[in-house]
Amino acid sequence: MNKRIDKKKQKRTLESAVTATATSSAPATATPVVEIKEVVKEVKVPVEVPAKNPAFYVQYQSAEYTVAAITERVIADCNAKGHAVETPEALSIYLKPEDKKAYYTLGGFNGYIEL
Repeated sequence: MNKRIDKKKQKRTLESAVTATATSSAPATATPVVEIKEVVKEVKVPVEVPAKNPAFYVQYQSAEYTVAAITERVIADCNAKGHAVETPEALSIYLKPEDKKAYYTLGGFNGYIEL
């Protein structure tokens, strides 16, 4: 016989064996459907009130600076230059004690004060 005919014959016998085993197997048992109901409970988390900021001092070469004093001076300088500080969180202050200056940014505006 021809190799081609042999391959076709083997393929047909394989296909018939697969379909015979698939049809002869027992039908699958139906699995019960389980409904899951979502239970949501409200959890109350206690809210902690943030403590006031502690006193913070910077000492450098016989000079002492407090954060509160520098912040007040920076806000006063911003207001004097026409840039109102609505929230102190929007203000960023960078202290350089070696230059004796405090640089600040507020929105797109920046400047500095002498210490």
